[in-house]
Amino acid sequence: MSKSVAQLEVEVAKLQQRISVEKAKEAKGVISRIKEAIDYYGLTAEDLFNPVSREGTETRGGRSASEKSKSTTARKLPKLDAAVNPSATPTKPKQKTAGVKLPAKFADGNGNTWTGRGSTPRWLTDGVASGKSREDFAVQSKND
Repeated sequence: MSKSVAQLEVEVAKLQQRISVEKAKEAKGVISRIKEAIDYYGLTAEDLFNPVSREGTETRGGRSASEKSKSTTARKLPKLDAAVNPSATPTKPKQKTAGVKLPAKFADGNGNTWTGRGSTPRWLTDGVASGKSREDFAVQSKND
């Protein structure tokens, strides 16, 4: 049986109430993490809300306020983001391994080889299915 519009509106109102309660709970945690980050980095309201208040004026370091603000903000943003959002950890750049020729770890004697990376080739899967073991296809290194 379908619900009337009035019943659906009551459900929507209840859900909106639940949403506001959950948002309030989440906000407490976010505010706590932001306060911790502010305390840890010694940030001021000026840093957060008006970082370029003295545009073009010289500071003691010889740089203009805008230059100092940009470099300070650039340094603090990743740390602040990590403090506010712990799941946003900086990622390491990937190592460049594309195009690197690796030695074969497996061979079948018919010219087929496999380095052991990626999907298992069909010739190896078929060979294992026919009763051989992977060790039967292992390439002996020069040190052995």
